[in-house]
Amino acid sequence: MKKVSLLPKASSLLYSMRDIGYSLEFAIADIIDNSITAKSANVYIDFSWQSGTPYICITDDGYGMSDENLQNAMRIGSQSPLLVRGKADLGRFGLGLKTASFSFCKCLTVISKKNNIISGYKWDLNKLSESNDSWYVFKLDNSEIQNGFHFSLFNKYLSNKESGTIVLWEDIDRLSCAKNNSINEKNFNENMNDVKKHIELVFHRFFEEKLVKIFFNNCLIEGIDPFNSKHIATQEMPVQNIYINKEEVKVQPYILPHINKIDRNEYKKYELNKGGYLHNQGFYVYRNKRLIIWGTWFNLLKKEELNKLIRVRIDISNNMDSLWKIDIKKSSAMPSKEIKEELKDIILKIEERGKEVYKRKGHSLKKNIKDKIWERKISDDKVYFQINKKHLLINKLLKSLDKKQTAIFNDIIQSIENFIPFDDIYYNYSSDNSSFQVGEFKEEDLFKLYNFYVTEFYQGMEKEEIYEKLIEHEFFYNKENLLKKFIKKSK
Repeated sequence: MKKVSLLPKASSLLYSMRDIGYSLEFAIADIIDNSITAKSANVYIDFSWQSGTPYICITDDGYGMSDENLQNAMRIGSQSPLLVRGKADLGRFGLGLKTASFSFCKCLTVISKKNNIISGYKWDLNKLSESNDSWYVFKLDNSEIQNGFHFSLFNKYLSNKESGTIVLWEDIDRLSCAKNNSINEKNFNENMNDVKKHIELVFHRFFEEKLVKIFFNNCLIEGIDPFNSKHIATQEMPVQNIYINKEEVKVQPYILPHINKIDRNEYKKYELNKGGYLHNQGFYVYRNKRLIIWGTWFNLLKKEELNKLIRVRIDISNNMDSLWKIDIKKSSAMPSKEIKEELKDIILKIEERGKEVYKRKGHSLKKNIKDKIWERKISDDKVYFQINKKHLLINKLLKSLDKKQTAIFNDIIQSIENFIPFDDIYYNYSSDNSSFQVGEFKEEDLFKLYNFYVTEFYQGMEKEEIYEKLIEHEFFYNKENLLKKFIKKSK
């Protein structure tokens, strides 16, 4: 049997790598992984549209690379995924720098400084396609390094540092789809804003533990903890450990606060970037503190309204990549069958706790409000709602009507009951319940209603007794201070 060498054609392979499926935010996060692995205290992301010739530049003050190490880092498949890595290493395949970069640019330049010695290399896919498929990168000499526009950024951040690295993307051709340049610029800036939001979430634990600072066009990025763990109303449940092949998986469930227990702006913040609470419920898998995948139950639980406040943090090491099927982009994961069985037992225990947040709220309302406008009825195992004709206001109106008027009024009431827009209400509440608002009286209208109740139903009662009566009415529920103000204001 004879060995035959079949080297891949350089341009064919690298152009194919461009379609591996990175989004911009995951691509830039992949570059940041290298900076964090290099123990950088600061990472600087600079970008500009530059009138249609955009660039994106990521600079760090990590331990940098020698010329030999930098050349190897620019190699396709620079490190085997089978090698044992350091516990804090966020990489895996030795492909991230190249695949992430080529997904959006044709020209990748990396300059690194170590022990005050500067080295630079450059991939240029345009020239590679003209080279008869030879595998080569350009080694930059000192004049080429210092004459590049990027060197001003290099000096800005690293002139007083002994080490650091700058990654520069030029000839960015995957973010400009429209013929109109102004539209392309707008899309570019919107894409970069998505990158910022992504970084806030994915690296939030590094920010919380003060392990790194990341600057976005000179603005410091602040992390967002998806569990809102510092809020007093957040339920932080005990950590549970799973052991697979002597490797530990830490599982910590959280139940986020109901909207009634949190400021609306804060509630909106913890919806996260897309889809709201309904979409973002589920497991949040962290590999070495870096968020890999979130908002999924791995088909162990359905995404439904009553579960939407449940989020479960899972911590794994980089030794478990194969068990979790971590992909090259570090944007997806799927636990092994053994792990899924363990997770299933855990979530079945916490599912009911998450639903209790809504059940307790419903029970409290039912218990405290005695003069409700809508009544919940069950018939033939079906739930429906009807207007309470014994409500003080409705009952008073009915008594004032003659038979013909009463019949018309009852027809109107029945029509309202039969055509409640349940589908629209459910859709709007599920998709964005922080902005979903039921009708509410203005203070002056509520004061008129207060006077009507007192005049028609509670005339001659003491103020304390009036308060006890009205606080049980739906109009005044949870408005103790306002009701006390009305009582004090009235004669």
